[in-house]
Order: sequence, then structure tokens, then C-alpha cells
Amino acid sequence: MALVLKQTLDLLNRSPEFIKANNWRLRVMIGRNSQTSVEVLLQLAEDDSAFVRYAVSRNPNTPQNTAVQAGNPDYFQQLLEEGAVGNNRKQLECLSASHSVKLRQAVASNPNTPRRVMEVLSIDYCPQVRRELARNQKTPERILEVLANDSSACVRVSIAANPKTPRNTKLKLCQDRNRRVQRVAIKYTYSKKW
Repeated sequence: MALVLKQTLDLLNRSPEFIKANNWRLRVMIGRNSQTSVEVLLQLAEDDSAFVRYAVSRNPNTPQNTAVQAGNPDYFQQLLEEGAVGNNRKQLECLSASHSVKLRQAVASNPNTPRRVMEVLSIDYCPQVRRELARNQKTPERILEVLANDSSACVRVSIAANPKTPRNTKLKLCQDRNRRVQRVAIKYTYSKKW
């Protein structure tokens, strides 16, 4: 892999237009590599992919003013808000592994998030991420049923309020140990005609 990357860097340093012809994952690897020339890093700093710009911002060879601009942490959030990654399952999968709670929340609430990513997010350490997943009307019933047993009351409240939660799960939440969960479950169980 290192040899391929070195050969790619040599090609890039001779022919920078090669940058636009390859996939974003390769451009991320090039942006991260400490042997990438400043000229190539400057081009990658203007890349369409926020992932590439972020990688460039973390490269020690990137000029400081370019790194600050390229590494703006709001790029990922901006992509999600603009729907730029709304239909791209691969990007959603990558974002679901982010250290940023806000990004994982955004992925959990996205209706296009793949089922396997939802399964991983259902056991996220952060209850806010699990709550967003519980609110998502595209979350599969099986995952909603698992989240109904969550240790966090805010997650169980969201399960109770989700119109896609199965009735038997909502009935179970009517007996929850937390009064708020009970109230919401009763409200959403009996207010809707089944």
C-alpha cells in the first residue's frame, strides 16, 4: 500500500490534474500523507469533498491559513444540512464513525442511513445519538424494540413518540419505571387509532 501511495504521489507531483480523476478516498490518503507537495495540498484544500479538505487541514505541510480554511469543522455539518451526503450511504457510514456527537446524531436522524449503520448507532455510548435514532421514522422496528429497553429515559421517550414504533412496544412503555416515559407512551398509544 505504501509503495502504491508513493507512486501515486510521484505521479501527482508531476501531473496535478490526476487529483480530479480519482475517488475521494484516494484523495483523503493523499491529503493525509506528509510527503504530499504543498502545490498538491493547495489544490486538495479546494476539493469538493469535505473529507478531503479535512485531511488536508491535518497535514503538517499544509500552510496554516489554508489548513484553517480547509479544516473548518462545520464542513461535515454543512454537508449533512445541505443534503450533500443524504443519499450517499458510504459517506453516511464514514460519518457514523466520527468522534463528533453532532455528526453521529445527524447520521442517526438521516432517513437514508443504512440498516447496519443504524444497528451500530443503536449501541452508541452517547444517549443523544440513540435518541435521534429512536426519533427516525425509518429506523427498523427491530431496532426500535431494542431501544425501548435503553437505559436512558430520553431514548425511551423518543421511542414512545415515534409513530413507527409497534403498538406492543408502546404498550410495554406505558408500564415504564419513568413517569415521563409512561405519560408519552400513553399519549401516543391511545391517541392514534390502530
